[in-house]
Amino acid sequence: MSMMNELLVKEQVPVSTATQAELSYLLTRIEASVSSNIAHLENSTLSSGWLGACLFYCQYAQYTGNDLYFEKAKTYLDKALERADYKFYKRVYPTDSYDANIAGLGTFLLKSAEQGYLNFDASSWLEHIEGTLHLLCKNKLEQADFSIFSGALATGNFLLSAPGSAPNQQLLAEIVESIERHAIPDPSGGIYWTSPRLHNKVYLGISHGSCMIISFLCGVFERGLLKDKCQALIGQAAAFVLKCKRNNPKGLFPHVLGEGVQDTQFSLCYGDLGVGYGLLKGGLATGNEDLVAEAREVLGKCLERTYEDGLTYDGSMTYGASGVAYLFRKLSKLDPAEAKYQQAYQYWIHQIPRYATGDNEFCGFQSFFKPESGLFNLSYGWGIIGIGVAVMQFLNEDLPTIEGINHGI
Repeated sequence: MSMMNELLVKEQVPVSTATQAELSYLLTRIEASVSSNIAHLENSTLSSGWLGACLFYCQYAQYTGNDLYFEKAKTYLDKALERADYKFYKRVYPTDSYDANIAGLGTFLLKSAEQGYLNFDASSWLEHIEGTLHLLCKNKLEQADFSIFSGALATGNFLLSAPGSAPNQQLLAEIVESIERHAIPDPSGGIYWTSPRLHNKVYLGISHGSCMIISFLCGVFERGLLKDKCQALIGQAAAFVLKCKRNNPKGLFPHVLGEGVQDTQFSLCYGDLGVGYGLLKGGLATGNEDLVAEAREVLGKCLERTYEDGLTYDGSMTYGASGVAYLFRKLSKLDPAEAKYQQAYQYWIHQIPRYATGDNEFCGFQSFFKPESGLFNLSYGWGIIGIGVAVMQFLNEDLPTIEGINHGI
């Protein structure tokens, strides 16, 4: 047995803390809180607006078998569509953009129709979204902004879900060529990119950095588009990321190039788990066994991470236990031979109630990002809507899930 396999069969994941009944009761309380606090929502988006509420009630209707909740979902979808025009756009977080808002709407419309949640003709909306994104993306390519939030990959990730029309394929190719053109060579032979919206810093992770770009390139590669170029870029980007690895099991990689060795946040948005996911996806997509082995070693350390580390900051999807659970669930499907990912998914779901320590209208959960904000405590990205979706999907694994809506994953 290899050293890596020995690592993965060790008992690394602690026993879960919440029972199924407790999670079910928590979900009931979350639904009541979402219903009573729904007025905090204003914009159209999934992360902080009406689309998040629509998703929650689509799944809650399936979960309960009560079609009345579908009526709520339809109401909130209508509200999202009413607010989708640019005149309603307001930046909610530093890397927010109108591109990301409507790309998220487009991805939701496509994926929710595939899963049987929506029963209406969205073709006119999707045509409008595609046309707008094509125009916006050209500008982001000129800025060399490849963020999935503020930049070209907001459009790029939508295109990976959209039909492979000639214009869509052409724009995907242009994004890849721009990624290649703006790559910065490293003396080690690797390449990296800067983040214009984030003061031109060099990020490594799945939200703003190299692994975000690797994940996107994997999607293009799997479409059969520019395969040789994508494979080369994935390999060079992964080489740079691995060059930055440190000898700290609770902070193997810096968030930003130049950070000192320290324990780092462990979440969907930031940290070693997203890096490991990006590297593994790159290795598996391109058949690079050495990269797969490196990624599994990183993820082996991630399997040792726990609630008690204090580095997963709340219960949410973006910075918290729900997002960590989501990513471990994705890993269990990406690499099903590794049973420990499924165990880690279960562990982190059962840690969610431990973050409900506040005294508020949101079942005690408080957003790490903006703890006093009703919007953030309610929202899908930072609050109880996302927590509720994560718990629902655990309690009923047969619920149709919408892929690609969490940081492009």
